[in-house]
Amino acid sequence: MSGVLIALHKDTVMQKHKAKGIISAQVLEGHIRFATNDPTTSLLEEAMITLHKDVEHSVTAIEPTMFHLTISG
Repeated sequence: MSGVLIALHKDTVMQKHKAKGIISAQVLEGHIRFATNDPTTSLLEEAMITLHKDVEHSVTAIEPTMFHLTISG
């Protein structure tokens, strides 16, 4: 398992990608939009999302944001 703190400027887009393990992302500050093939999810401070491995997703910062990403496996 590994974790990383990610900080994004407003309007930054992390293009579609996949993780090789299960991931969880928890917003520590700010607001992000998490998009998969399912509906897009908006995450505000303290919100968390978890995805299975190999789920394609993108992340967009709606405002300056810091989130903690954990990858297992």
